[in-house]
Amino acid sequence: MHLAQPGLYSLKSRAESTVNIEGHPATNTGRKEIKPSDVPVITDSQVLTKAEYLGVGKLDACEDILYDEKLGVIFTGCGDGWIKKVHIRNHTKNSELKIENWVNTGGRPLGLAYGCHNELIVADRQKGLLNVTGDGMVKVLTDEAEGNKFNHTNAVGVASNGIIYFTDASKNYEPLGRFMSFNPKTNQTKVLVRDIYFPNGMIITPDQKSVIFCESPKKRCNKYNIKSGKTKLFIENLPARTDDIRYDGQGHYWIALVDNGQVKSTPVYGTQGGAYAITLEGKPVAHYSDYNFSLTACNKIGNHLYGAAIFFPYMVKFYSVPLPPPLP
Repeated sequence: MHLAQPGLYSLKSRAESTVNIEGHPATNTGRKEIKPSDVPVITDSQVLTKAEYLGVGKLDACEDILYDEKLGVIFTGCGDGWIKKVHIRNHTKNSELKIENWVNTGGRPLGLAYGCHNELIVADRQKGLLNVTGDGMVKVLTDEAEGNKFNHTNAVGVASNGIIYFTDASKNYEPLGRFMSFNPKTNQTKVLVRDIYFPNGMIITPDQKSVIFCESPKKRCNKYNIKSGKTKLFIENLPARTDDIRYDGQGHYWIALVDNGQVKSTPVYGTQGGAYAITLEGKPVAHYSDYNFSLTACNKIGNHLYGAAIFFPYMVKFYSVPLPPPLP
């Protein structure tokens, strides 16, 4: 176990009794589990009846949904190492869909984010943090911190000042994950929060003041304040394991949920996996789920909800689901 340094926050409990998150209750106290203060206003537990499967066989184990509005393209990383372009502009139900192999990282691309200079920043599980130029050149930015190689580079986001934030997930859901930053100007990799239970998806808040990151097995999301360096609980007790998180530009975060029975490629037997929408303040708004279903990425693009999962060889587009209206 790494010892927390001054000003460095640890999410692992001491003697597994309390966690060092501002405003978070002690664990293992025997008290009744606290539920979210609100329940989603919109629920749909049969979304697969309204789904179209996109790119079957061509989008194997696709992870993350990064949309380029100008190109009308979704970028997604697949299990074969390819970052692929899914051309969704003007796509209608059951029409032919163009899927393009763009760049192969030689590893396993997971989280994707736009850089500040027309490049793509990639969290590659095997290679580390990558920079992919517009013409497809791949460069490793960093693959270690404090002398320790990354275990499972997972999700990434780029702030307006160019600082790159990313998660390095622990193996086997152990509390050994890290939330970090990388400064392209100084090439400095900094550990911001350590001892996290499998830190997964993350998103920089629209005001650029904080970063929200998910702890999958804890079914919660935490909020890191960039200025103060403090971490506090954002939302907890979600119905399933939290994976990726995206912002739709219309006042909602979208959290992908992996059903509690889904582990790697084993069957899913629950009904809680899917997509979960919350406000910027963390208030639940909508939950879209189905039996035998999980998502590891989701986002609202235009008037449709899109989903992806490392368990399936396709992407999913949902039709006629009641989506929450944009917020001011």
